[in-house]
Amino acid sequence: MGDEENVCWPGVKYLPGRVPKDDSLPAFIGAFANLGYECCNEGGVEPGFEKVVLCWGKGSTHSLVRFSIDYERENLHVSPLPRTMRVEYPGAIYHVMSRGDRREDIFLDEVDRQDFLKTLAEACQKTGFQVHAYCLMRNHFHLVAETPNGNLVAGMAWLLSAYSIRLNHRHKLSGHVFGGRYKALIVEGRGGYLKTACDYVHLNPVRAGLLRLEDRLAAYPWSSLVW
Repeated sequence: MGDEENVCWPGVKYLPGRVPKDDSLPAFIGAFANLGYECCNEGGVEPGFEKVVLCWGKGSTHSLVRFSIDYERENLHVSPLPRTMRVEYPGAIYHVMSRGDRREDIFLDEVDRQDFLKTLAEACQKTGFQVHAYCLMRNHFHLVAETPNGNLVAGMAWLLSAYSIRLNHRHKLSGHVFGGRYKALIVEGRGGYLKTACDYVHLNPVRAGLLRLEDRLAAYPWSSLVW
């Protein structure tokens, strides 16, 4: 769709060209939320424009779209939001997190967790990934990985695709396993920042209430602390 193409989304009471000025933004957000859209990021006022930009996602792909409300002209514009490119370079270290589609489970039993770790090991052999920490939760996983070859995108694409195929085959399922793009935050340096990222990953079972206060972190069997 064009960058300035006016469209009307099903179920939304605001028609293109007629955006009420009184309390319109909260009502606009509510209308899309009722349709199942999830607000991924709030933009703010674009410099030089009387516009408020919101980024939304819906469904298994969580495709991002930019909605611009032009209060001056009372117009609603919808245009695709291009994905930001991943930053890749040799030696980059990332804190990666990926959730299940619609926040559903990605591990249905212990065998699935074992299969994921085997698939991760294969990904490391294929790509040269060096894993500093990981933690497998019920509906998502955390991973701190170093990429000597600067190939995060290719490696993660293989890992997520291979595990999805194996999970669906084993349980006779179909469709997406992971929802939307995985998050990948660059960890600067090998010192305190790397240790902090690994500690954050290993503390996930505590934050989720899966360990008692008196339990040791190593009591959780699906993190790299058991190495």
